[in-house]
Amino acid sequence: MSINKTIAESLGMEVPEEEDVDNSLVEIAPHEIPEPVDNPNLPSLAAEDKRMLEGEKQLEKLIKMGMNTFTDLDDKRVEVDPKYLSRHIETTAQIFGLTLDAVKHKTNLQLKKKKQKLDEAGFEGNTGKTGDTNNFFVGSREDLRKLISAGGQSEPAESQPVQDMQGVQEVDSDK
Repeated sequence: MSINKTIAESLGMEVPEEEDVDNSLVEIAPHEIPEPVDNPNLPSLAAEDKRMLEGEKQLEKLIKMGMNTFTDLDDKRVEVDPKYLSRHIETTAQIFGLTLDAVKHKTNLQLKKKKQKLDEAGFEGNTGKTGDTNNFFVGSREDLRKLISAGGQSEPAESQPVQDMQGVQEVDSDK
């Protein structure tokens, strides 16, 4: 329990000197980050990262501009001369479609980056899972009971006699 020295002195209490405790158990030496292999055929990773960030910023800017243009054109729809209205609506729809394509492209880029990071980390996910995960059964209740009693095998196995709560065996029971 830590006691405030000022409060303890005002109450006339003696405060024992506290020793500094080193909580670290193992001293860890700083490690160096390995330099990537210098290959003249490959572009520098820093330049590629910078280029990717610039591309993402430009894509985000295009999406914002596309949405602003779409809302402006949609708001001006009531002011357009009726003979040009169909062309105006078509243009507005094209701008909206292009904006949605940009959003789709951005989403795909984000998914690819996440997948690349998972691959680099060695994450494999549920790759050991095989077969169907569909639990839909089409059949009669009796067929299902036979399958369950057979342990999932198509041919029913010898059934064990059923016992009630008091231990009395029932013969030829459908339970």
